[in-house]
Amino acid sequence: MVTFADNCLLFMKKIMGTFLIIAGVVLIIIGIKVCTTKNIATQNTANQQFTTNNSNPAQQSTVAPEKEEVLTESKQKGNAFEKYIESIILSNNQFTCVDHRRYEKVTSGKLPESSKYPDYDFARKEGNKKIMFSIECVVRKNFFKGNIDWAKDYQIKNWNNFQKQKGWPVFVIIGIVGNGTYDQPEDVFMLPLERAQEPQLSKSYLANYKLIDIKNDIISILQQIKNSEQAQSFNINERNGFDFEIYLRDRITQNKNIICVNHQSDIKSTSGILPEASKNPDFDFALQLGKNRFPFSVECKVRKNFDDNDTVMWAKDYQINNYNNYQQEKNWPVFVAVGVVENGTYKNPEHLYILPLNSAQESFLSREYLSRFEIKKERDLYFDIKTQTLS
Repeated sequence: MVTFADNCLLFMKKIMGTFLIIAGVVLIIIGIKVCTTKNIATQNTANQQFTTNNSNPAQQSTVAPEKEEVLTESKQKGNAFEKYIESIILSNNQFTCVDHRRYEKVTSGKLPESSKYPDYDFARKEGNKKIMFSIECVVRKNFFKGNIDWAKDYQIKNWNNFQKQKGWPVFVIIGIVGNGTYDQPEDVFMLPLERAQEPQLSKSYLANYKLIDIKNDIISILQQIKNSEQAQSFNINERNGFDFEIYLRDRITQNKNIICVNHQSDIKSTSGILPEASKNPDFDFALQLGKNRFPFSVECKVRKNFDDNDTVMWAKDYQINNYNNYQQEKNWPVFVAVGVVENGTYKNPEHLYILPLNSAQESFLSREYLSRFEIKKERDLYFDIKTQTLS
């Protein structure tokens, strides 16, 4: 028999159930609304930031932090070894880095065509000749069962094709970290590409190419390269310009956080025509802070003296236009380095001026104007990403 108390209890249960259902629905609606509001706020913040960054096209073209590159751990290790080898080669003033290929993916997510080529192209100055060669850098933590897998078959084929096409030698430099570090491995081996035709190399085989005095052995091997077919003559003006470029490169890379990424050398092809890259600034550098890189470029010009009007013609109008296009395309700052020899030398001019490309839009620059940008000889150079200055 159902009593009055039982009916009351059943009624209360129904009311409580209905209340809980309604409360649950309300909470779900509130949760959805909060998430939506957060997403809209986040999107608005991003849109505001994008608008701010793009509100001034001229300013956008010189904002380096937007080109910040975050490196993976693997890439960091490879870069550390590359920088180690580069620093050894460039410690000798006979050598300059013509090209350092950074395998950044294009917008499609694919690697560029140049990823098939060796890491570096270098040039050695020998009298009035430039001797070209390329370097592929490989680093591994240790041997595995007495062997290392240093490359894939298709990579070796690509490098062989590159060597044949260019007509200059390609070397493979392999670092084994062991008890060392990626920027100073315990063992280093250096061998011509034609001696590294297998994707797996044994420790016993590489022992034939082990460098005992790493720095001196690398320099000695590279100084022995002779290839008259591709060695190119350059005139007195080219040689003077080359000397000044090396001087500037060394001044900038004295800062250990700045690396030379690319040297756009005006090396003529066999037809005597300058390459397309000759329209670009001479150097691409990068300030590396931890995993992040901030790129910038520098165009070098050197003159013996100021002219009778106390000015120098540093570039022609079409060249300035090319550099402006490069800065806009790359979306990182370009600087102009002007050296005036006077009582110095092309390898160490008396005056060095470094100014933003935006401040060098005239072909002729006066001594008075340049004096604002003069760099003292004892001063270390630094790229400030906030003020966009190289000084």
